[in-house]
Amino acid sequence: MADKPTSQIYIFYGEDNFSLSKKIERWKEEFIKKYSANGVVVLDREALGHEEFIKQIDQASAPSLFASKKLVICKEGLPTKAGQEDLADFIEKLTLGNDSQSFYVFYSLKNLDKRIGSIKRILKLNVNLVEFTLPHGSSLNAWLKAYAQQMNFNMDNAAIEKLAVYLGRDLFEEKKFGGRVVERKEVFDLWQAYSELLKLSNYGKNITAPDVESLVTPKVSENIFELSDTLIRKQRGRAVQILENLFADQSSDEKAVAIKITALLAEQVRALLAVQILKQKNYDNDTIAEMLGWSSGRVFMVSKQAGELQLDTLKAMLANLLKIDLNLKTGNHNPKLMVDLFAVKFS
Repeated sequence: MADKPTSQIYIFYGEDNFSLSKKIERWKEEFIKKYSANGVVVLDREALGHEEFIKQIDQASAPSLFASKKLVICKEGLPTKAGQEDLADFIEKLTLGNDSQSFYVFYSLKNLDKRIGSIKRILKLNVNLVEFTLPHGSSLNAWLKAYAQQMNFNMDNAAIEKLAVYLGRDLFEEKKFGGRVVERKEVFDLWQAYSELLKLSNYGKNITAPDVESLVTPKVSENIFELSDTLIRKQRGRAVQILENLFADQSSDEKAVAIKITALLAEQVRALLAVQILKQKNYDNDTIAEMLGWSSGRVFMVSKQAGELQLDTLKAMLANLLKIDLNLKTGNHNPKLMVDLFAVKFS
């Protein structure tokens, strides 16, 4: 069977918007160096509207007097709902044409819904599919180390580990079917990771774990974990201080921050409840991780916390948090005071 002809049509998609965007910028720069800036056409379907986008991409595919080679970049150029068959029709027409002078990149910074009929059609065409996935687990550590070196500074292994944890490396959730991971949701993105690396690179050429601790603010989830830990250990002063920091670090109004903190605390208490119940049924950490779709490290830490609390206490904490959430959304209570009183009551 003969091989498919080489395609000059690329489909970029995936949850790693950072790497995807960087690749497109790099391609633009290299194309301009080799050919001409006149040959670069960038079209944004969301900005133009669907009909105008189809019109302009059709015009872009026509021969040009000003550029022998073209790089046509189509932002959000893939179908997002049923009925957008004209996009699939156009891409199919490109695959059947004889235009060897142009390169086309259709990309999406959103999740690609492979259930849509037109997406299924496109994925079967003679195109180059490039999926950008986020680094998972220790792969994030490797990415951070490599990118720091690209930015001309060094981080020791302890600093890399601290930064990965602060970014939320271990807070992922997984769905499994038949023992195989079918869906994974990370809580970090590489734009955030790059921003923190940029901050650290401006601080010095050799970064250590204490540098990361002083310069990087952990994700709210990480702070919530620490807050719940201080409540369990009855460290009232520290719990109140963490709340002060959480309210001070957020740009939203107090009510929005209080709702967010309450929701995250409730999520953490539910996690403690789930682990406590499963522990009482004599499940080990690996089995619990499998059942909940968590990392083993997360199960270990939550299990360590849960072992110090009674189920009745956890249930009381969750009931109080749900009541606070309702009052925040329906009443005119002092948001910060309500959260502070919760911390005082359970510490």
